[in-house]
Amino acid sequence: PAGPLEKKARTLVWGACGLGVLLAGYASCIEPFWLEVTHVEVRTSKLPAGHPGIRIVHISDLHSDQKVRLEKRLPDVVAAERPDIIVFTGDTINQRKALPIFKECLRRISAVAPTFAVRGNWDMWQWRNLDVFGGTGAIELRHKVTEIQIRGVTVRIACLLYTSDAADAFD
Repeated sequence: PAGPLEKKARTLVWGACGLGVLLAGYASCIEPFWLEVTHVEVRTSKLPAGHPGIRIVHISDLHSDQKVRLEKRLPDVVAAERPDIIVFTGDTINQRKALPIFKECLRRISAVAPTFAVRGNWDMWQWRNLDVFGGTGAIELRHKVTEIQIRGVTVRIACLLYTSDAADAFD
């Protein structure tokens, strides 16, 4: 028969296993389909008096897979926000076979408003030489500053890529 210490250890091990199963279920069945829209208002004196403001949609970390998750409904959600500009800040796909799903999603999003994209850490590690943004209509920024006019206001968009190699800083 097991002693009290062994029973506690077994309970702890089984509890940890159960928690692991629950977290794996959440990570594969809930979180990838979860689309959250939040609104943040940023006030600035740099806009002329009476200017209605600039609506920016920020998207990040799609990590598209072979199985379509939220990629089909995301463009409609973005369009409903009526953005003036869209920025995608990286982490495109989890596997090469997901590239068509990601590109179709971003192509539809880019049809809504001018879209600018950068590679995230995952993209730089895994997909450095893969054209993840080509054909989508999104403008990939790589250590660049670009300007866009929005209702009479010049907006500058700058990019500094994620990199762990100083030699990549200005490629």
